[in-house]
Amino acid sequence: MNEVILYLIKSLLAGALFFGFYHVVMRRESFFRLNRYYLLVAALLIVVLPLFGSIIPLEIFTWSHQARFATILLPEVVIYSGGTISPVQEQTFLNWGALGYFVVTISMFVGLMISIIKIARFYQTANHAENINYNIFLFPGQGSPFSFLGRIFISKQYLNHPGLNSIITHENAHIHQYHIIDLFFMELLSSLLWFNPFFLLIKKSIREVHEYLADREVINNGAEPINYQQLLFNEVSGIPQYIIANNFNLLTKKRIIMLIKKSGKIAAIRIGVLMPVLLVAAFMITFLQSNSSQAQSTKQSKQVTAQPATTVSDQKVPPPPPPPPPPPPAKAKQKTEKEVFTEVEVMPQFPGGDDARIKYMTGSIKYPAEAKQKGIKGVVYISFIVEADGAITNAKVLEGIGGGCSEEALRVIKGMPRWIPGKNKGKPVRVQFTMPIKFALA
Repeated sequence: MNEVILYLIKSLLAGALFFGFYHVVMRRESFFRLNRYYLLVAALLIVVLPLFGSIIPLEIFTWSHQARFATILLPEVVIYSGGTISPVQEQTFLNWGALGYFVVTISMFVGLMISIIKIARFYQTANHAENINYNIFLFPGQGSPFSFLGRIFISKQYLNHPGLNSIITHENAHIHQYHIIDLFFMELLSSLLWFNPFFLLIKKSIREVHEYLADREVINNGAEPINYQQLLFNEVSGIPQYIIANNFNLLTKKRIIMLIKKSGKIAAIRIGVLMPVLLVAAFMITFLQSNSSQAQSTKQSKQVTAQPATTVSDQKVPPPPPPPPPPPPAKAKQKTEKEVFTEVEVMPQFPGGDDARIKYMTGSIKYPAEAKQKGIKGVVYISFIVEADGAITNAKVLEGIGGGCSEEALRVIKGMPRWIPGKNKGKPVRVQFTMPIKFALA
């Protein structure tokens, strides 16, 4: 569940970052082609960027605790002041959430298919109607001109329209610049990312840019800007007839403003200077990881070779004198038994696995009343050793918070049942862990 929540958070952050940059820095500029490609890349990154933290092991946020504690850092246990969520409840929430997600996603796909079916019907109607040109078809009744898959559909009411040539040039620009590919791409992604409001804003912005590009093509082909502005002003609906088609009457007022907009070198320099800052900020989003992801990355990076736990004194010892004679075998055996490992071939395991450990901790720890009253929250780090027989010893607080939270966490860890012991070279050994326990006010 942590991974699902983390993806949602990173997706929202990425959306806010990319759309915020466009809205503040690029939206009012006339670099329409640049804006188009930026928005398409931004839409794709909102989907894939949150996945990078799971695909690429990023240990920058796990180094401090691992190096400071020099032990195995277990996935975090979260204790809420309003009660705890058991693994069974968590799975229930996930199941219902997944069901709701798929219901909405399928509904979005169905809406897309309905729009395509409606346009397909126009194809059939247009084939029996009057043809103005090889790709221009007339349809009866009222409606705004639109283009789809290389064809332009125009209502018969536009036959004597003074701006008909400009409308045809506009729609042909949509076709020649392949704007329909952008629309398909965005509709498919929005069916998956419908929960992200910033993605929907980006989709709307792409439609705006399409219209700006097509309008600019009309002016480049000799249309008078004033006459074309009047034509746009008369098309006041602003409501797209089909979600997957380029509609001529979309965003009329903004198009009138952007039609004569000319951005200068200063605007280009500003975008060029701020773009690297945006990329760095986007890259930093990939470093956000849940504690379970951190633990998984750490576990994957471990060597199977056993190593005793290190201490600060191990690192500052001066060069040793000549070694003394070897101790008797009995003492050597006793020394080996007292070694504490942080990496072994077979790791110790809580009875029933890590889910059972979390269930035990969340069911046993009570959020102290004093901490609730004082609004105390934070993470307590408890170190302990799993002995060769699975018993829990040497439990102590490495980092704590007030309000009785540290004492409560320590009490429950000391009372844990015996673990399945770890093994190295086929023999049970002592292994040291650190368990983070987060106290959160809910």
